[in-house]
Amino acid sequence: MKKFLSFIFVVCLTFVIIGCGGGTDDVKPTKLNISAANTTLLVGETVTLKVEFEPSDTTNKNVSWASSDTNVASVSSAGVVKGNAAGQVKIIATSKADESIKGEITLEVKEGQEIVPTAISVWGEDSIVIVGYTTSLFVTYTPAETTSK
Repeated sequence: MKKFLSFIFVVCLTFVIIGCGGGTDDVKPTKLNISAANTTLLVGETVTLKVEFEPSDTTNKNVSWASSDTNVASVSSAGVVKGNAAGQVKIIATSKADESIKGEITLEVKEGQEIVPTAISVWGEDSIVIVGYTTSLFVTYTPAETTSK
């Protein structure tokens, strides 16, 4: 009888352990959204890309990066894109949790010199801002063609 009860105990314990799964459920990504502060950059400039995962509680948020044309722009493993020559390029992020999940962004690289502002004007909707409230600020660059904003 003791052997039978020991056997039942082991079987029940096995079901409990298997049923709990150890609490390590992986949440796989279903979509990657890629964004950049600027989608146009000059030759020699860099921009860092940002990845947002859907669902947001994705467990493995690692990606690999690739450029559709490294002559136009190259991308580092950290998602930093450098403009190499004028043209358009697609930068693709691939989920390391599921390589079928990809996101991409199209960037334009332009030739040209950086045009720095000679004046910057900042103004807001309100002249007084109360603690806890927000207001909008607006910026005007001179010359209007300023490339570094």
